[in-house]
Amino acid sequence: IIDILNKQEDGQMALIAYAGDAHTVSPLTDDPKSIEVLLPALSPDIMPSSGSNIEAAITLAQTLLKDAGISSGEILVLTDGMTTDAIRNVKRIVNSTNRLSILGVGGSEASPVKSSDGRLLRDNNGNIILAEVNRNELRELANSLNGNYSDLTSSDLDINRLLTDNFNSDDSAQALDDDSFDAWQDLAHWLALLILPLALLCFRKGVIYLIPIIIFMPLDSNAQELSLLDKIFKNKDQQAYELYQQEDYEGAAKTFENPNWSAISKYKNGEFNQATTLLDQDTNSASSLYNKGNALAMSGKLEEAIEAYDQTIKINPDHEDALHNKKIVEELLKQQQNNQQQQSDQQQSDQQQSDQQQSDQQQAEQQQAEQQQAEQEQAEQEQAEQEQAEQQQAEQEQAEQQQAEQQQAEADSDKENEDESDSTALVESDKTPLKDSSEQWLRTIQDDPSFFLRRKFEHQSQQRQDTNRSQQNRY
Repeated sequence: IIDILNKQEDGQMALIAYAGDAHTVSPLTDDPKSIEVLLPALSPDIMPSSGSNIEAAITLAQTLLKDAGISSGEILVLTDGMTTDAIRNVKRIVNSTNRLSILGVGGSEASPVKSSDGRLLRDNNGNIILAEVNRNELRELANSLNGNYSDLTSSDLDINRLLTDNFNSDDSAQALDDDSFDAWQDLAHWLALLILPLALLCFRKGVIYLIPIIIFMPLDSNAQELSLLDKIFKNKDQQAYELYQQEDYEGAAKTFENPNWSAISKYKNGEFNQATTLLDQDTNSASSLYNKGNALAMSGKLEEAIEAYDQTIKINPDHEDALHNKKIVEELLKQQQNNQQQQSDQQQSDQQQSDQQQSDQQQAEQQQAEQQQAEQEQAEQEQAEQEQAEQQQAEQEQAEQQQAEQQQAEADSDKENEDESDSTALVESDKTPLKDSSEQWLRTIQDDPSFFLRRKFEHQSQQRQDTNRSQQNRY
């Protein structure tokens, strides 16, 4: 979105976020920076309801245009796919004066969707939700509404397609710097001069009956196969290019005679190792080495990919795509090495923890043995003291009997003194003033930049629910 804001030099722009409902993040403004500062707060967690209500988003967009007094405007939708019903509704609700373009976000195959906590999303029946960009339907929808369609790419190719009026290029984003194919000019009418002498022979008796055999020879109706005329009048590379345009990359790779073009087809078909093998045949071309680097990167051979990019830059120091991709692959390699280092550190930490636990257990067992021995010695000592006490008790019985009366008198005197002491005792209370903790309380408040947007969206959703409920009660 930041790239789109930077590309749009003039005019007013607004931003709408939608899930189960649509909400205005920023109304129409001619200051892109005011929209950019709100982007870090956007996440699926702040939306009051989940879903993909594209109809509500487009209706809200047209309302913003209408309230601003704009008769015609452009709506750009970022989506990972639309249902058939949604496409039909969008065609119905978009005004003819407005133009709708679509940026498809997602892979070429269906893949599971993860929530913010890393869990896979499931539907009401417990099935894992698979998201897939239905490109053909979205492209047809954008074309029918005077707009453009593009897949999300890592370069500016997608933005250039969506923000231009002259949209005339391949719909799929090119991941490779594939050498431009020749633009063939149709000069087949000159062949008629060569065919004329052969046509004169058809006026001979009996030869004319060969014409229906040639004219009515059936052609293969399979769109992925080449017709007989294509095979006769086009060379292998021309035939392969038609298969490439039809997205039959496997057939194109087998038909191409040029190894570089065959490698490009292999890459598009996901055969990265085979593409690398073909590109090894040309080690002097910057374009071939760059394509080789892309194929190696896609197959997970990051260090070899960086080496291929270095060779490309050595031949062509101004190769911006090679410089850009090299930087990305270097960051991926660094992350990979960091992950491996973290795993190694974790294993070492686990081993140290295990050794420490074993040492603690041995120490605890030793302490327990020492404690048992001490208890046994104490028991023996207590038994000896008890025997000694019994002997002393026998010797003191006579003396205790004589002193009984005197001890009774002393006990009564001590009781009187204790009562007097209790009556005069005072208990002091330590009164410490409470400390003001307002500053500490304020510091515990967490900074949440998305708080205001979340509350705003929740308030808007509640207002809409109240309005709908009121209208239903009225009818």
